[in-house]
Amino acid sequence: MDVFLIVLGLLIAGCFILHLYTRQVQQQVKDPAFRKFQQVYLIVYLLAVAGDWLQGPHVYALYESYGIQKHEIEILFIAGFGSSMIFGTIVASLADKYGRRNTCLLYGILYGVSCITKHFPNFQVLFVGRLLAGMATSILFSAFESWLINEHQRHFPNFQVLFVGRLLAGMATSILFSAFESWLINEHQRRNFEPETLGTIFANAYFGNSVVAILSGITAQIAATKFGYVAPFDSAILVFIAMCFILATTWSENHGDAGAPISQSFLSAWNSIKSDRKIFLLGIVQALFEASMYVFVLEWTPALTEALSVPSIDKTDNTKPPIPHGYVFASYMVAMMMGSNSFKVFCNYTTPESFMRYIVIVAAFCLSVPVFLPKSQVVMFSSFLIFEFCIGIFWPAMATMRSKYVPEEARATIMNYFRIPLNLIVVVILLKDFHLKVIFMSCVFFLVLAAISMSLLHKLYHHWSSYSLKQRVTLAVQIFAILGFLCLPVISIVALVLTLAVLNMSLGIRKLYVKILTFLFDYATQISKDKEIPFDSNLKTAESPTPQIEPQVIDNVLDDWVELSPNTFMINESKTEQSITSEEENQRISRASSQTDIQFKLSDIIDYTRQGLEAIVDDEVTKRFTSANEMAVWNLLTRTQQQHGSFSIRVTVLWFIGFLIRYFILFPIRICLFFLAIFWVLGSIIFLRYIPKQEMKLRFGFYINIVLHRILSRVFSAIITYHNTEHRAKCGSICVANHTSPIDVIILSTDNGFSMIGQKHGGFFGIVQKTLSQTANHIWFERSEAKDRHMVAQKMREHIENETNLPILIFPEGTCINNTSVMMFKKGCFEISEAPIYPVAIKYDNRFGDAFWNSSKHELVQYLILMMTSWAIVVDVYYLPPMKIEKNELSMDFARRVKAAIAKQGGFVDLEWDGGLKRSLPKADFREEEQRKFYEMLKTD
Repeated sequence: MDVFLIVLGLLIAGCFILHLYTRQVQQQVKDPAFRKFQQVYLIVYLLAVAGDWLQGPHVYALYESYGIQKHEIEILFIAGFGSSMIFGTIVASLADKYGRRNTCLLYGILYGVSCITKHFPNFQVLFVGRLLAGMATSILFSAFESWLINEHQRHFPNFQVLFVGRLLAGMATSILFSAFESWLINEHQRRNFEPETLGTIFANAYFGNSVVAILSGITAQIAATKFGYVAPFDSAILVFIAMCFILATTWSENHGDAGAPISQSFLSAWNSIKSDRKIFLLGIVQALFEASMYVFVLEWTPALTEALSVPSIDKTDNTKPPIPHGYVFASYMVAMMMGSNSFKVFCNYTTPESFMRYIVIVAAFCLSVPVFLPKSQVVMFSSFLIFEFCIGIFWPAMATMRSKYVPEEARATIMNYFRIPLNLIVVVILLKDFHLKVIFMSCVFFLVLAAISMSLLHKLYHHWSSYSLKQRVTLAVQIFAILGFLCLPVISIVALVLTLAVLNMSLGIRKLYVKILTFLFDYATQISKDKEIPFDSNLKTAESPTPQIEPQVIDNVLDDWVELSPNTFMINESKTEQSITSEEENQRISRASSQTDIQFKLSDIIDYTRQGLEAIVDDEVTKRFTSANEMAVWNLLTRTQQQHGSFSIRVTVLWFIGFLIRYFILFPIRICLFFLAIFWVLGSIIFLRYIPKQEMKLRFGFYINIVLHRILSRVFSAIITYHNTEHRAKCGSICVANHTSPIDVIILSTDNGFSMIGQKHGGFFGIVQKTLSQTANHIWFERSEAKDRHMVAQKMREHIENETNLPILIFPEGTCINNTSVMMFKKGCFEISEAPIYPVAIKYDNRFGDAFWNSSKHELVQYLILMMTSWAIVVDVYYLPPMKIEKNELSMDFARRVKAAIAKQGGFVDLEWDGGLKRSLPKADFREEEQRKFYEMLKTD
């Protein structure tokens, strides 16, 4: 929780600084009439959204308090979105004919009635209440804006009851999203204000919306705590009454095409969308972005909950700390406020059509994080904050563009047409129980489509043919200047890395980097040991501390096996006579018992039971498939889950700086190096195709592979120390090593060339295999051949007989182990007596990054991203003298001897069992035999 609180504090400080900056940069409008007009609109609009925000935090809790089941609650939420999609579109569209101000009044009435329905624990009434709320919200986001723009131009350039409530809420939502904006745009145009000032109103409105959201959440929590879950809805009714009164007394009425029939209004709006590509593209952007936003609102809580939580500072607590929803929600709102302020700054330099292309792309990248990094809570939370920042820019930008493109006579109707697909998407998400990855991947897909549509809209707005020759030349010069400025350092780094990789040289930068990291780790660890600010996030003041039992009492508890019976004594009498003889001792123990009030509770044995079960389940073998124990030195990587007994401001700031360095400096550079490696191997393959002789091709392929893996090692900032290099594997031999990670191949291939052996794959791995086969003679076999051990062995013998072939690299464990032990080797390669075995021990230093790949926890792409965002990969490689099978020695015994040598050199635990039963089900015959024995034991005569 401390991390979330610190992030919230930093966001508030940043938002305050940004707000001060925008006030200086933005041109202040001195027209008193405009200021009064803005004030009139903002008061009513902020009251409208305040009533909406007051209800949000406790809707679900209220339904649960009425005993409504989860499925029925989902139906109520579907009713809200469905009402906004169907009824809200019709009701809110009436604003163009019967008036935007009247429709905004209807918003307050519908939402007020929806709040009243919350008093009735009746499904149907609550359902109708949700429908009305959905329609009201659509009015809020259409009629208000329509009124404003028009005015600007004219004067200045039981279960049943709950169901009813949801219907009302859905209609209110439609009004919220159409009528208010329609009124604003109409009024703004009617009063002839400057067009640029409309964006100022939108930015201020959405900035105020975030402030109101935070204040409403606090108010709703206080009301719910004191008066129950219905109290926030009663507070919302009072807000709606005040809103309706101010609206009725300060707003003038405006319309769209009031003389046209209702059917003509719908038809005219539809024709406008079909005939104008700008309106059509704008609608696609709005629908897809808002659909992703609403899905995010529904799914961010389970996404953060399922992610690995920020490490608890309580050493005795191994559970995930709960998400502080209040801090998280407040952080989201502050990030949105920063986005609204940034919109003002962006508009001073370019148009929304231009910068929104990049904003949507950034939003898509942010929502891809739960797909590729689902276990990193800090990274996910950071990406969600950036997404909220994008939302803060999106709202005023879209409102500004709608004021340009959407025709006045059918503004509210068109705006509600835009809401139909987004409501449909949300309803489908609610109806279908999709996996979180599928949901967020769908959001990424929606946002990519929105970005494409935004780019097409930008081309229509800024067509190249509309520029003069001078503007074209100026723009081209600016583009080349920016590209040159950005590409020069990147090109320099790429050229330097490529040169060093080819020459096998190092400037010592990585070693200096590791020394600095070691110093910082020691410094952070020392600070955490000093316990500057003792802090216990799990301390509950309402509970008394756990009583401490006196050592003498514990000594009297029997440790031996005891048969439980009514006559069983849990205290050893002999020990009692020896230890409790004097009256003073009895009184002391009696006082201790009365002070601590020691009483037996069934829950007292849970900890002991859990420890016993863990001792059985988490044995010496099983725990080799999990991350190694934590280090004594903290490496500032949150995913290590290092437990701390104190909270330090300095360490937290240091961690935050390190987070920025790893993800925003090191990670982009490493991505560039990764693509450099890809381009290197692709270019080299093209070069090899022009070499006619196979022998010459393999010789060049050897050096190409070496350079490739040297570049890849720099992708992970690998510091590799090779020991006993005179024992490198030679051609015509087999090299075996312990296996921790897929990057073991990169580590070994940086110093020597190898031929790989494995099963043929399709897809991406198939492409990799075909690419590698262009540079060396690798052994790939079909799936059907993999089961034929003799066929595989024969292929290996044929490979070894050719002295020009590189040594075969094999990891006999067959799976990744956490670099603390060596599991049983499979005997396949040790049956080939013709070739010497070159053992290699690979030992990682996990202070700088845990290289272990837990394939059951992380997919390969996720693992590689984790490695590229670690500090570094520091590893020692020990070459051992070649070993051959002795006379009359079995292949399994030879494998054990090689394994023991690797374990001894690397300091690993030498384990005999491979843990097969831990990863696969026992045979059916074994299960049936155990079932039969159990049946015989229970059977009675």
